[in-house]
Amino acid sequence: MNFAFSGEPSGNVTAPGSKSYSQRYILMSLLFGVPLTIHNFGYSEDELRAISIANQCGLDVVSRSGTIDMSGSMRTPEEVFVGESATLFRLSLGGFSGLRENIVFKLSESLFRRPHSQLIQAIESLGARFEWYGRRLRMDARTLRNGNVAITGNVSSQFISALILMKAVMDDYNSEIHVDGGASSAGYVDITADVLKRYGTQVSFKNGSYAVSPRAHVSHLEVTLEGDYSSAAFILVMGGVASESGVTIKGLRLGSLQPDIKILEILRQAGCYVSTGDGSVTVRKSALRGGVYDLDCCPDLALPVSVMAIFSEGDSVLNGISRLRYKESDRVEGIRELVSSFGGVATVMDDSIKISPPARVSAPDVLAFTEHRTVMAGIAASICAGSGTVNKNIERVSKSFPGFLSSLASLGISCREC
Repeated sequence: MNFAFSGEPSGNVTAPGSKSYSQRYILMSLLFGVPLTIHNFGYSEDELRAISIANQCGLDVVSRSGTIDMSGSMRTPEEVFVGESATLFRLSLGGFSGLRENIVFKLSESLFRRPHSQLIQAIESLGARFEWYGRRLRMDARTLRNGNVAITGNVSSQFISALILMKAVMDDYNSEIHVDGGASSAGYVDITADVLKRYGTQVSFKNGSYAVSPRAHVSHLEVTLEGDYSSAAFILVMGGVASESGVTIKGLRLGSLQPDIKILEILRQAGCYVSTGDGSVTVRKSALRGGVYDLDCCPDLALPVSVMAIFSEGDSVLNGISRLRYKESDRVEGIRELVSSFGGVATVMDDSIKISPPARVSAPDVLAFTEHRTVMAGIAASICAGSGTVNKNIERVSKSFPGFLSSLASLGISCREC
């Protein structure tokens, strides 16, 4: 699908539920055998893939107007398709190994190309066995044993979350997970610990190591998801660049553990008007200035912050971005192309990228990104430029934010199919 967008964003919308939380809830209820009700469910492709895994494992999932109910007894299938979701795949490796299962995981091409070896090696060190067959990975964890395990923390926080989940499922509370060099995006490990607490397991961190407590019994869990800051960031940036009357997003928890809550700090640092209160955030068009932003803890913010940088006065430097090369696409190259398309210059250094905005924004006729967050960044930049740029592959936003176009419509943005 190809669309052009026009209009000034104005008004209010509600953020979709956090898929970082929803995927963890679904997977943990599956592994622990706890019936689950989730409200404010977002229905992104990643979340639907989590439901599909539950279905493949024999659970029943009923959906009704933003709420899902999950129940039933788990039976381990011979093979599970995890699609493109690195969160689901890596946490499933930890969870199913904790159950000491013999199972095959099938990956999409893009997920297969991403780094997983350090997590696999860590689980292997405790006695599990792995073998690749093309894009299929067989894991035999029937001989998995209790014991300490170590992992490097600078590749993916999901590796750490996976090992924590493995220990919780095994009820191995006498061993530790040592993280070498500290954890990048440690906030996502905190989310894993927060969800595990709802299932009766406490996660502790001391002297560079994580440990889990014995799990208390939980008979049923009902949760309402807080709003997703990763998705909201694109709308907040549009409001800060282009909305004279302001944009308000409801449903965002101000004390959230989500690392991408840092977008509020970044917007303020850039000089944007930001008002918070009663579960909502309001932003308004401001004279934005460039700055230096550390995104190591929140790499998903690199694209919306890059959009902001195109329309700011002076250079911006985004630090901690090297891991973006190993997302669903090479997002570093995506940022370079995005900035160049609107007349700016993006200079890539080792673990940072400097964005020099154009003296005058010159928008492209067409943008043809293919990765969900890069597509949303292109749409946001097109709206901020008031350009009428045709954005291709709009359907890709469904991976993380299927309601993106309807949210734009609620804010007065016209969408014209081309």
